[in-house]
Amino acid sequence: WTQFQHLGELGDIENAILVTRQAIDLTPDGHADKAGRLNNLGLAFRCRFEHFGKLRDIENAILVNQQATDLTPDDHASKVGRLTNLGLAFRCRFERFSELRDIENVILVNQQAVDLTPDGHPNKLALLNNLGNAFYHRFRRLGELRDIENAILVYQQAVDLTPDGHAHMLICDISKQFPPTSR
Repeated sequence: WTQFQHLGELGDIENAILVTRQAIDLTPDGHADKAGRLNNLGLAFRCRFEHFGKLRDIENAILVNQQATDLTPDDHASKVGRLTNLGLAFRCRFERFSELRDIENVILVNQQAVDLTPDGHPNKLALLNNLGNAFYHRFRRLGELRDIENAILVYQQAVDLTPDGHAHMLICDISKQFPPTSR
């Protein structure tokens, strides 16, 4: 699917999906590589959805990313990445169809990813940012105060975990982070 991302040739993504499905079919249940292959198939489906917008693709991405996540133990090094990919698939569907259940699932899997990641981990800030963004999007959709409060709380956690002088130090300007909503 990487070649498709660079060249945009439909045949490349079709081939990636076909070959990855074949690899999954040939991988016995319980095999250590099954979850990773399912994760890759989910990425390919999401990539095709992002380019062509077919509902079937994002639904397949969510389905196989959920399977990959379910097959991965919480203490596995790839669990957080697979949760992130599942969250991205839900977010893509939410952005396209604005279904509340999708943003709620984004919050759920992003919270799991944050909970599984120790504070000193280099990806913790990005995971907190993803979670804060999900709360913010639900706030924009529903206008519930608890969501904007949760977003601010999560962003503050990210700021608190960021060492002074860190290259990715978050700049907290609430007026830019939370533009006024139209009501």
